[in-house]
Amino acid sequence: MCAGQTLDLESEDKQITADDLKEIHKGKTVAMIKVCAQIACAMADADGDTLEHYERYCDDIGLAFQIQDDILDVVGDYKKLGKPINSDSDKNKNTYVSFYGIEKCRKYVEELTNDAMESVCQLDEDENLRELAIFLAKRDH
Repeated sequence: MCAGQTLDLESEDKQITADDLKEIHKGKTVAMIKVCAQIACAMADADGDTLEHYERYCDDIGLAFQIQDDILDVVGDYKKLGKPINSDSDKNKNTYVSFYGIEKCRKYVEELTNDAMESVCQLDEDENLRELAIFLAKRDH
């Protein structure tokens, strides 16, 4: 998480690639979500296949969450978000929206959400995890 945050701060006011942006968020948002699943799997003594399904799920919902966050920074409601709109662009931060635009980002969130749901279709918690993925993708705050 610290490495992702460091990369994020170092990339402000600099031109980076879309791959760099993905690495930043894999080291921040995705890592924060994924470690929770890894700890739970370790505590439950889950097998490697189960861990892999959860990790892929977390990769997908973590990235979808971040992209949705970038979308909301542009089109969100200040009252719901509790932060100023366009704060990322005001800080000259690299975002998915700045790379791909709103519509492509929305499609990417949908694809990642579908991929996440496929990753857990074999697990007992399938329905709850599907609902979580959908909630995160459609959130407005």
